[in-house]
Amino acid sequence: MSNSNKNLFVTVDEANELFASQSKENREIQELSNQINALMWALVDKRREEGLSQREFAKELDWKQPALARFERLEIIPRLDTFIKVANKLGYDVCLKKIEKK
Repeated sequence: MSNSNKNLFVTVDEANELFASQSKENREIQELSNQINALMWALVDKRREEGLSQREFAKELDWKQPALARFERLEIIPRLDTFIKVANKLGYDVCLKKIEKK
C-alpha cells in the first residue's frame, strides 16, 4: 500500500486479519461485508449515472485515479470517513438507523 493511501484505506487482507480473531461472529461479519459491497457498488453506479469518469471523480475527491479504481474494484475497504466523503460527493448522506433486536 502506498503512503498516500495509507490513511484512507485498509486492504482486504488487513480487514481479514482483523476479523480472523472474531471467528465466532463470521456470519455477522460476512453479512456486514455484503452490505459494504452493496453500498460501494451503489456509489460506483451513481458515479457512472452522473457521467463522471474515474479521473474526473478522483480529482473532485482529491485522490489519484488508481486509488479510486481500487476502491471501485473492492480491493480496499475504506474507512468510514472516507466512505462518507465519497457518498457525500455523489449526493448521498450516510446515517445510522436503529434496528430492533430479534
